[in-house]
Amino acid sequence: QVLSKYQWGGIKGRSTLDHLISLETYIRQTLKQVEQVITLFLGIEKAYDTAWKYGILKKYINPD
Repeated sequence: QVLSKYQWGGIKGRSTLDHLISLETYIRQTLKQVEQVITLFLGIEKAYDTAWKYGILKKYINPD
């Protein structure tokens, strides 16, 4: 198991939308229990500017 079970983007049958739904579910459950949720979102500027674009596209076209 190289990838975390929470890594959903770029994996066959999973998407980043699944992760957002999971987060929403967690928030709703926590609010029902009158607890607090703290989230942190990072935006990394130009994160893909130096990435190997051909390799990324190849992975999405043929994920195996």
